[in-house]
Amino acid sequence: MFSCLDFVSRSRPEVPAPRAHRIWILWRCLPCHRLPGFAHCGSQMVFFQRVGDVLCCPLLAKRVLREVCIMRRLSHRYVITLTDVFISMSMEVSGGIDLYIATEFADGGDMYHLREPLTPEHVKFLMWQLLTGMSYIHSCRVWHRDLKSENILLMADMSVKICDFGLSRSAEEVVTPSYRAPEVIMSRGQYSSSIDIWSLGCIFWVSVSSNDITILNLDVIFNVIGTPGWSDIESVPSESWRSYLKHLPGRVRNLTEQLLGYVDQEALDLLFRMLAFNPGRRCTAEEALSHIYVSNRLYFAFSYKYSM
Repeated sequence: MFSCLDFVSRSRPEVPAPRAHRIWILWRCLPCHRLPGFAHCGSQMVFFQRVGDVLCCPLLAKRVLREVCIMRRLSHRYVITLTDVFISMSMEVSGGIDLYIATEFADGGDMYHLREPLTPEHVKFLMWQLLTGMSYIHSCRVWHRDLKSENILLMADMSVKICDFGLSRSAEEVVTPSYRAPEVIMSRGQYSSSIDIWSLGCIFWVSVSSNDITILNLDVIFNVIGTPGWSDIESVPSESWRSYLKHLPGRVRNLTEQLLGYVDQEALDLLFRMLAFNPGRRCTAEEALSHIYVSNRLYFAFSYKYSM
């Protein structure tokens, strides 16, 4: 068994990092030897995530090591639980090493492949859980940076499990173009945990409208939230981007028209706060949890019923 230092130092010469070859395997684990820091939980259903030839280059090895280290730090009911990590000789590459990440089994699939339509109560319940989980993650000084519906797993009781921390950072790259915040497009790593709130806002939007979205550039973003005011433009670090934004013709946001008939005013207000152009004006997860949309009594009645 390699130590963490061996895991990185035995990497091969540096080459561009390929996409991690990951295969999900469902397995029932019996009590067995665990790595230090992992509890013996008896017989349980887990997912094995195989990362093939994990030492093919230092960049891939560091990304996977980062994911494992962050997952071991996090412990929350709405964050996927890391059960075990181990390695074996590669099944495909001679002399290579495959790494296996075992996590708890989410028997409800993920939000992206959820086939049944969500009721307004379901959406409210899911958003409360996601905001609660994200508030905890941010309190641990971790930014997810790749939130999307595929990374939100569901249990049978509709409780969520936030997963896939391969791009998380403790304290420059964001891969999901559809959910990229404006500041990610206009800066080089000059952003904060508010990028996760923007991504949650996109997930919220998809959940209430039942329509997929693809926000790939600023032009599409401004068609939805409108062009920013000059006070918000001044918050953009880049002078060239500020000049570009000031010369754009003004546009009115049409988010209300797109969601007309789908949501009430409380949901719209929270959505506007989560999709604010200026990250300084965007609400935090903790602030969103105090919003009337997720703090009224309808939620508590629903959550109590489905969390038993």
